[in-house]
Amino acid sequence: MKEKFLKLKEVAEILRVSERSVFRYIYDGRLKASKVGYWRIAQSDLQNFLEITSRHSRRTARDSSNKKQKGGMHNIKLNKF
Repeated sequence: MKEKFLKLKEVAEILRVSERSVFRYIYDGRLKASKVGYWRIAQSDLQNFLEITSRHSRRTARDSSNKKQKGGMHNIKLNKF
C-alpha cells in the first residue's frame, strides 16, 4: 500500500498551528519531512510526531502536577483535546 504524503499547509491545518510552526518542527528535527519542490510529510511520520508529542505533554503535565502537590497547591487536571 502506498504511503500518503501531506503538504506543509495540510499538516498545519491538522495540527491547528501556523505553517511556520510546522516548518520549525521540521527544522528542529521533531517532524520528519522531505523537500521535493515543496515540503512533504508522510502520514506515518505525522502520526509518530503526534504520539511522541502526546506522551511528552502528558509527562510534563504529570510532573508539574506532582511539583504543585508537594508545594501544597491544588491538583489541576488538564482536559485532553
